Amino acid sequence: MDRRVGGKKIIVIMLVCCFALGGCKGEGDFAPQAVDPTLDICHKCKMSIVDAAFVGQYIDESGQGYKFDDIGCMINYFKSDNDAEKNAKAIYIMGYDTGTWLKVKEAYFVKGTLNTPMSSGIVAVSITGEAQSLADRIHGEIYSWEEIKDVHGTKPMDPM
Repeated sequence: MDRRVGGKKIIVIMLVCCFALGGCKGEGDFAPQAVDPTLDICHKCKMSIVDAAFVGQYIDESGQGYKFDDIGCMINYFKSDNDAEKNAKAIYIMGYDTGTWLKVKEAYFVKGTLNTPMSSGIVAVSITGEAQSLADRIHGEIYSWEEIKDVHGTKPMDPM
């Protein structure tokens, strides 16, 4: 009798664990969301997102995506709401060189004389060689995510 009761307890414990783990979100649950130019607007400046080459987005703990029309807008938003970046489960930038989503920590940011939606002049690329080539062409400099957040807003070309 004790063996069956113990066995039932183990089954109940296993089921509880399965349900508990099923409610947890993994990294795949925080994948970037597609951008629809007919519907999406920038979370910061409220302008339509018309060119995906410059888009950024972050995903919060509930899986809600917040999209930005310019990398500079996303940086400005994070500067105005420190908790947003701290609580973000994933932050993505569209790769200017690939047209695919990049995690911000894996991207190279180039800031220079490039026409972007809000005139930040910032784009993200996935390969260091491409970053250098682009920086040379647009008279720009290469930065990491942490560096570009510090630099953005300190140069005259930034209207925000």
